[in-house]
Amino acid sequence: MAFVRLEDLWKDKLIKRQWSERPAAQIALSLAPSTLKLYNFYIHDFYLFCLNHHFSFPTKDTVALSNFLCYVADSSTKPRSKLKTVCAALSCYYEAYELLNIVHNPDIVRLTQALVK
Repeated sequence: MAFVRLEDLWKDKLIKRQWSERPAAQIALSLAPSTLKLYNFYIHDFYLFCLNHHFSFPTKDTVALSNFLCYVADSSTKPRSKLKTVCAALSCYYEAYELLNIVHNPDIVRLTQALVK
């Protein structure tokens, strides 16, 4: 799988729903450019993590996500802020793909809380 940008996922999804080009492309402006860039970075980071650890992507279970969140927390001096941003990015990704948003799974939420304490 090549690098996927969140704005392209949104646009493609909406065009498939018969939206015209302009409003479908406009959706990307719902996030600040810097936020969109950061979200795309974290989505790509999760993709590479899955690839390197032999998880499917996008994963539909919590195993890969739980390991990724531990990796993120362990590699950060500010895990609360980074985990919050990573979870927001991945939530957008799952919603764009219209997949079950496993970021909101109660066990993942609990893990995230435990990682910042």
